Amino acid sequence: MSSERYSITIRRGALVRIARAVAASSTETGGKLIGRYDVTEGTAHFVVLDYIDSGPRAESSTTHLAPDGQYQEAVFQLLENYDGSLEHIGTWHSHHCNGLQSLSQGDMTGYVETAANPRYSPPYFLAILVTASRRQNAACRTTSSHGMASTGKWTTPPSAL
Repeated sequence: MSSERYSITIRRGALVRIARAVAASSTETGGKLIGRYDVTEGTAHFVVLDYIDSGPRAESSTTHLAPDGQYQEAVFQLLENYDGSLEHIGTWHSHHCNGLQSLSQGDMTGYVETAANPRYSPPYFLAILVTASRRQNAACRTTSSHGMASTGKWTTPPSAL
């Protein structure tokens, strides 16, 4: 890994939505992160503004989440038409219902494939995994780990962020 650094800012409203979605679900839940990024002086700055939920045709269990990609893409296109500076900068999902504390190999494979897709423009992919949620003040007490994927490789393991 190079000496690149990362800065991740998550808008409070997005954190509150994530915490509420996790608290309301007994299965894995998640969404496509929408925001902005830039890379200056060796630091990748990500700002998560909000997310697009998994969609009406998402399939979810306590060990699997398959989002409704058509729905997410259609919503993203509407947002992008409204504000062309918005980017799909990653994804979040939860393992709060199964106790798993890290991204699965399947999670990582999917994220690397997304980051390597020519249609994905950011140089990195932000992955947020929510592993627990306390129903009281959940937005501030949600624990998560982050990962970065770039050009087919994990550039920073989740434990390093």
